Amino acid sequence: MVYILLSCILSSCTTSNKKGLPGDRPPSVFVELNGEKYSTTQGSFCWTNMCVDKVGPPELLQNKKPIRLTSKAIAQIKMDYKPQPTEVHLSLMEGNEEKKIQLKGDGQFKTPTKKGVYYYVYSVWWDTDEKGKQYHGDAAYVFSLEIE
Repeated sequence: MVYILLSCILSSCTTSNKKGLPGDRPPSVFVELNGEKYSTTQGSFCWTNMCVDKVGPPELLQNKKPIRLTSKAIAQIKMDYKPQPTEVHLSLMEGNEEKKIQLKGDGQFKTPTKKGVYYYVYSVWWDTDEKGKQYHGDAAYVFSLEIE
């Protein structure tokens, strides 16, 4: 399912970034848990005349340690970038299935309570903003949590 999502992201991007989103690559995204910041891993994206297709979350994260938690927590996804994406989605991978996770307006979400390793995909799009400017860029970010 994540492969379908990533294909949809890539098929919606154009080969040119007409309004020129700032930077030559998508911005960094991090997850904040209990006051600590954790980096995410860049997945597939389209940005300033370039589209890059990458493998799914388990493969991208196979040599990275999950963020470890001992109990349920409130996590927050943050991006220090202007303009902010016009659309965002967070998905939890469960085998080959994706489960949409509800994000609060400030990017907060609840972590699972059951022990295990959980893979997430955070997908973002820059499209027409509230002032009518068109940006046309998209990116996916992946990270994993381990509940002990």
